[in-house]
Amino acid sequence: MGVFTHISEEELSFFLNDYNLKNVESFIGINEGIQNTNYKTRIDSKDFILTIYENINENNDLDFFLSLMNYLSSQGIKCPTPIKNSSLNYIGKIKSKPAALLTFLNGKSTLNIKKNHTFEALTPEEEWKVELLKDLIELRREATVFRFIDRENPGVLMLDELNQSIDELCTG
Repeated sequence: MGVFTHISEEELSFFLNDYNLKNVESFIGINEGIQNTNYKTRIDSKDFILTIYENINENNDLDFFLSLMNYLSSQGIKCPTPIKNSSLNYIGKIKSKPAALLTFLNGKSTLNIKKNHTFEALTPEEEWKVELLKDLIELRREATVFRFIDRENPGVLMLDELNQSIDELCTG
């Protein structure tokens, strides 16, 4: 787990030139990634996530998933929204690797989601668990709709894996 691609403020600023974002106030690597490098960034008084894709060279797959995230966000699903650059693309390059800038969502990560994260033994402080399950169910519904929009894309198989994971979460 960790930051696999280290960048300088100068490299980040050069990347951001294509997004009409200017003032890098802070950026820090997020050490929880297992496949990609993520940085929490504060730019022009707004928080973002910069994701550098380490092992994905197929822009079609990235375009599919970033378009899915944009679609889900537009449908009210709480997920990061990818930001388009001045060329109206979600994907840019940093250190010769594909990278995307995403809106930042407040919260904390949960690496080991279990059945008791949903409805069992909820206290008033844990009502967020109900909202999480509702969001996962809505995510499944919207992802299924999106699947029919872009049926030819091979990334659709990943949606089946998402559905299987949600089934496992809901059943135990």
